[in-house]
Amino acid sequence: MITRPLDLASRLSPPSRNLDALFYVNVALVAFFFTLFFSRYVLSPAFVVGLPLMPNATSEEVTSTHVIKVLASGQIYSERGPLTLNQLRDWLQIEGRTREQPSLLVEAPADITLAKLDEIINTARLAGFKVLMAYEPVAK
Repeated sequence: MITRPLDLASRLSPPSRNLDALFYVNVALVAFFFTLFFSRYVLSPAFVVGLPLMPNATSEEVTSTHVIKVLASGQIYSERGPLTLNQLRDWLQIEGRTREQPSLLVEAPADITLAKLDEIINTARLAGFKVLMAYEPVAK
């Protein structure tokens, strides 16, 4: 305890055993504010924001079953290690048969070429994967 080096604990007065009037005033004020604000605003101070609806937006959430990381140089990494595009194609066809609804999360930097990204996405879609994208910002 931090009071031991100076022996401050011996100089403290013991806590009082009675409930004084200030305790009852505090309880009454808390109860008053809970009833005044219907307690939902006191417990969670937030407000609802009306967001515009997008006509083509879907709210389906997909958990990725497979993840690959693509570097700006075009190198592809999976849990098996580095892959070429042909090895990726073979791996995705094998892995696509093991799951009912396979999905692939592609982690790529923002400065990757679109041609390389298009090759990877088309390869995954031909293997039956749903493709999810995760972009990383470009380091400056």
